[in-house]
Amino acid sequence: MSRPLFCALALVLGITQSLAAQTSPPLGRDVLHGHISVDAGKPVAGATVTVTMAPDRSYRQTQADSSGYYEIVFPQGTGDYLVHAVAPGMDAARKRVTRSGRDSVFVVDLHLARTAAQQLAAVNVRSSKPKLYGGDDFRGT
Repeated sequence: MSRPLFCALALVLGITQSLAAQTSPPLGRDVLHGHISVDAGKPVAGATVTVTMAPDRSYRQTQADSSGYYEIVFPQGTGDYLVHAVAPGMDAARKRVTRSGRDSVFVVDLHLARTAAQQLAAVNVRSSKPKLYGGDDFRGT
């Protein structure tokens, strides 16, 4: 191989490797944790927390403990996540988080709002007493 061709090939490979390093973040252990709360910081025990990892949309799910705390670990994380929390009687909350720098621990606190009670329309029930047939025409035989 000639020297100019070798230098051109080395330059192309170096640029390709440099671009690949910039576009695909290194996989590593990522930890996402935080608290789920409602009404002035009151913890939401048992809230379901789902964390979806981009770009493959794989997810992990857990329940918040009695203090509203949750923790989810991705052993091969990408640094790009959508955190979603929901609990009965409350509106869901979500937040997207992305890695900045070399962070591998993400603190994501979410606040849920109570669902407004729905007023159902009035229900009217009517009933009438059935008429019994009797008298001279009814002999029961």
